[in-house]
Amino acid sequence: MFTIFRLHAKPQWPNAHIPKLRDHVESLSLGPRIRQAVRLLLIATVFGHLSALAGGSSAAPALEVENDQGEITNFLRLYKESNYVVVYFFATATCIDLCVRQSFSFSVNEAALKEYGAVIVGVSVDAADTQREFRKRSDLKFTLIPDLNQDVCNAFGVRRSPFSGKASRQAFVIQQGKIVAHLEGIPVDSYGDAVLQEIQKLSTETFSKKT
Repeated sequence: MFTIFRLHAKPQWPNAHIPKLRDHVESLSLGPRIRQAVRLLLIATVFGHLSALAGGSSAAPALEVENDQGEITNFLRLYKESNYVVVYFFATATCIDLCVRQSFSFSVNEAALKEYGAVIVGVSVDAADTQREFRKRSDLKFTLIPDLNQDVCNAFGVRRSPFSGKASRQAFVIQQGKIVAHLEGIPVDSYGDAVLQEIQKLSTETFSKKT
């Protein structure tokens, strides 16, 4: 089982939940550092789930960032030039197992995704040279974004570990500048297949509306 959130309205930060979380964490018998870590983790978890469940397609972030090849990737241009833009987040480019498998799942589906006019962008909080090594090792052809300052993570609301700072594994499908699907909690090997299936459904729905 995995989770796909189909979005149709802009998610909101769950402000009403923050006082409850704070009171709960403060009531625990924890040291100050552990209490702070637990507080951050709980808030991040609530935000992640509620933002996805709030419903609604939200405007996708319009960013201009440097990719691992030293070129500028303009997200707004990608949205305009592509039928779909798939932005997926992986934990680290230094990984030799799970992140490689997650990225490979997109690589093997890249040709099929291109048939639907989809482009893939991978993001991790690594340096460009680390991502270039990861690209070579994993034989990836699509764009990778070294998000050292977490600008892309923050723009998409992607949770990061309070301990390591690594991004959580997620994927977003963007159509006409709107986030139309958010995938999370999927087995690492299934991300590419799940995104392809979601785009196939979206394409069928779009075709039905036109006819």
